Amino acid sequence: LSSVGGAGAIGAPILLPLHFLAARSTTKTSVKVLWAVLGAATAAEAIWVLTYLAIDMSEPLIWLLPGVAGVIAGAIILWGPRESFARRGAAG
Repeated sequence: LSSVGGAGAIGAPILLPLHFLAARSTTKTSVKVLWAVLGAATAAEAIWVLTYLAIDMSEPLIWLLPGVAGVIAGAIILWGPRESFARRGAAG
């Protein structure tokens, strides 16, 4: 997530689903929270880059949009669907 040249933002489409799957694969709450925080930071970074490219350093959107995106991504990772993807595929 150390965005040297925006690498974290470019990797976000791959990293966010992996954070989600990693959070689903554990039963420990502390580990789920860790994955949710990492996912929130990844989403916030990606949205910050997109906001910066779209509207430059326009206040307050340059910090508001990434903050909201981070909170939403973290919540989805932490409290998202509980059903396993493997069971969903087998049942459908």
